[in-house]
Amino acid sequence: MNDAPIEEAWTPLALVVGAGHLVAEAEAELRNGLGDVVELRTVPTPAAAVEAATRPVALAVVACVSQSVDKMLEVLMASPHLAHARMLVLSGPEVPGASHSVDAGWVDAFIGLPMTPGFLAKHAANQFARWMRRHGPPAAPTASEAQARERIAQVTARPESELLRDLDASDGVLMVELMDAIERVLGPRPRVRLPAGVRLTHQDRHLDGVYVLLSGRVALTRVNQGKEILFHHATTGRIVGLLALANRRTAYFTATTTSPTVLVHLSQDQLDRALRLEGQVAAVLAATAITVLGSRLQRAEQLQIERDELTDHLRTERAELARALSALEEARLSLVTQARFATLGELSAGIAHELNNPVAALVRSTEHLTSDVKALLASHPRGPMLVQAIAEAATRPPLPTRAERAARRAITARIGDDALARRLVTAGITEVERAAQLASHPADLEIVERAASLGTAVRAINQAAGHITRLVASLRNYARPESGPRDGVDVNETLQDTFQLVSHRLHGIDIDRDYGQLPVIRARAAELGQVWTNVLVNAAEALGGQGRIKVTTRQDGEWIVVQISDNGPGISPDVLAHVFTPRFTTKHGTVRFGLGLGLDIAKRFVTEHGGDITIDSEPGSTVVTVRLPVSAPPLQEET
Repeated sequence: MNDAPIEEAWTPLALVVGAGHLVAEAEAELRNGLGDVVELRTVPTPAAAVEAATRPVALAVVACVSQSVDKMLEVLMASPHLAHARMLVLSGPEVPGASHSVDAGWVDAFIGLPMTPGFLAKHAANQFARWMRRHGPPAAPTASEAQARERIAQVTARPESELLRDLDASDGVLMVELMDAIERVLGPRPRVRLPAGVRLTHQDRHLDGVYVLLSGRVALTRVNQGKEILFHHATTGRIVGLLALANRRTAYFTATTTSPTVLVHLSQDQLDRALRLEGQVAAVLAATAITVLGSRLQRAEQLQIERDELTDHLRTERAELARALSALEEARLSLVTQARFATLGELSAGIAHELNNPVAALVRSTEHLTSDVKALLASHPRGPMLVQAIAEAATRPPLPTRAERAARRAITARIGDDALARRLVTAGITEVERAAQLASHPADLEIVERAASLGTAVRAINQAAGHITRLVASLRNYARPESGPRDGVDVNETLQDTFQLVSHRLHGIDIDRDYGQLPVIRARAAELGQVWTNVLVNAAEALGGQGRIKVTTRQDGEWIVVQISDNGPGISPDVLAHVFTPRFTTKHGTVRFGLGLGLDIAKRFVTEHGGDITIDSEPGSTVVTVRLPVSAPPLQEET
């Protein structure tokens, strides 16, 4: 060994951290083993170690008998000169507080106390050698650096165990060593030459020996549910059957040659004799088994990664497929909606055309009839009185029941005849003086009654024609196939139009309307009508022909709020959670198609208008609240 001093620039630092006789023993061993290749410094605390680390530290021996390992190493690892040092922790039987240090990978070795004499020096030298391989002098060192490398190599050179040496050897070298060791005990072994396709072992069959592959390749397969699965080919290893001997001598795989192969067969007895008489056989077999198991474990982990990646890919594709199906369902429902609107629009247009002409003719005929009757009565002695009676009856609104009773009582008090007073009020004569005058002339009363009856008939015809006209207008508004927003929609009018259309579904139900003053909004009246239809029809079905429906509208800041409530049995929580689900129904498993398109479509219509719809329900009360913005965003144009 060259005893010339090594320049300080290439004298690595080694630190011993702690105090007491154990630290003194550790320092003595390190000086004995590494003193001429490292600068050894002993410090009492981690903080002092950080100050002492004036250049990169190769090795740190930390005594943690009672102190927390984590607390001490956290201080040390904060120094850049200690970040790559090999850390050896001296500890008693129980290591105190080391979880974070182990998790962070800071500890390279735990050494138990008391130490075996000489062990620390040898172990520290090996750790120092590993540090040198990573952080030693450059590939083209100066003379002093080369000298340092040579001195360090001499100090750190240690014989390795046969197992560790064999782990670094190639398969070919190991097989040569194995056969040399076996043949020293058993004598020359015959070489068996096989073509591709020969099975060496059979799945789930008894095995009483191993095959040593000198050349060639073997695949390991297993049949599962009638399908042959390849498990290993590149990771088969050079000894076939060794692991099966540990599995009750039963082969788990079928081993098949995949190329021309040269091998040696060893029975269990031959292998046992070689292991007993030649120690190198055990070392090579152990190294081979460790190498093969490591390769297979690495392959299994890689397969697990690939399986996880495939699972994630399938999960992503499944989610995309679910979104695509949802989009297709929405598109289908949208097409159904458009088709129904188109059909309803065509029907309403045809109905309007067929009804408008006869209704207009009916109104004109009534007007002509009234005019002709007035002309005929002009020459009658009581003509002006009869014309007045006809006109009043034709234009007078129905008298409220309370007002009719009050008028009858007043006339009865004047003329003293209740039956006659009833006739006069029925003819529209409610003024007491006029009634008394007609009561005194029975002939005039009779013709006035006839004239009033004629006027009442005219009024009934006009009212019926007006009702038909309004019904047709409501149907047109309800089913108008609009493709874009329409300015000036009155929400109250859309509600009234809907009531006109669903009135036949509301028989026996009390309707309470409380409409507030609302501004017009940009909306599609037909779609809003669909919303009101679904809500009203559902409420009517829940009430079963008796109960109350209340509709209120109001403006709340920048929102129009429509509330439709009923006093029916309510909606159960499990059903309420699904009322907006497409095609959801509780009607005996069937989907019924009436005027409504379903609450899911109603919700979509409201959402497209920038609003929202909610349902609150309990026994005896269900409230549907629809909010629509006063200043709605532009609706998407339909194509």
